[in-house]
Amino acid sequence: MSEHVTSAHARKRAVAAATEAPGVGSIFEVNRQTFDSWIRGVMEISQEMVEFTQARFQEDAAAWMKLAACRSPDEAMSCQQRFAETAAKQYLAEAEKLSQLIVDIASGVAATKRHEDAREKAMPAAAKAGAMSGGAAA
Repeated sequence: MSEHVTSAHARKRAVAAATEAPGVGSIFEVNRQTFDSWIRGVMEISQEMVEFTQARFQEDAAAWMKLAACRSPDEAMSCQQRFAETAAKQYLAEAEKLSQLIVDIASGVAATKRHEDAREKAMPAAAKAGAMSGGAAA
């Protein structure tokens, strides 16, 4: 048990030392920012899908009520046609909205990566060498 605890502490110290090496901490930070951006986007997509699904269920129920109130086959066909047209437009609009959310997520992740690339290009050569060798002097 004691060896396991000691081993866990040693791993934590090793990770802490590694993140203090030049450039390494920024890698972890960029990865954290990228993950944060991605997870926020996924949550936004999930929320959008829930809201759309709820609205569609309500509209579907209302359409059934209208269809049940129809008094002739022609009236029922007209009611069903309006429902289908409205639903098709809403599904298309939702697909476009979800596509844009996905593009926004990808853009956010790409922007984080571009920011890190720019930081790395600006990093002095000596600092890059230290980062590549795990912090040891080159």
